[in-house]
Amino acid sequence: IAMRGCEALAAVLRNPESKLETLKLGSNNIGNKEAEVLFEALSGNDTLKMLAITNAPQCQATFTHNSIDGWGALTKIIRDSNHTLQSVTDPDFPYILDATPVVPDELKHLITMNSNADKQAVAQQKVILFQHILGIEFEESTKQKILPNILAWIIRSYDG
Repeated sequence: IAMRGCEALAAVLRNPESKLETLKLGSNNIGNKEAEVLFEALSGNDTLKMLAITNAPQCQATFTHNSIDGWGALTKIIRDSNHTLQSVTDPDFPYILDATPVVPDELKHLITMNSNADKQAVAQQKVILFQHILGIEFEESTKQKILPNILAWIIRSYDG
């Protein structure tokens, strides 16, 4: 589908009326630049749950090195602004039986967090876990006051 196809798909992903939940892109000509176009469109997307990219031969080669253009860009989007995407592998695609080892651990953790139906809790957990990356700093006295609330959010999200 190359760049033109990725731009068209990105427009669909950015459309607030879109109901697209699964997008399988195996065996397509998608490199880092094309993938970045798709990833940026995920920033405001709240419907896509599966973006199967690991089984696309082109992506397989360029994404295994955890380049900032590849997995790093997707990880940043999922960490900062997407709480819906839950999978980047396609279990039905026979090209690679288990692509999971290719996906970086941080991204695996984030998409696992996204499986929680309470998206507010997901966002809260991400802020807590990645406050240093997001540039959020709490004063020591504030940390002591909010720690009980933070723990309560986490407990509620796992109990609920």
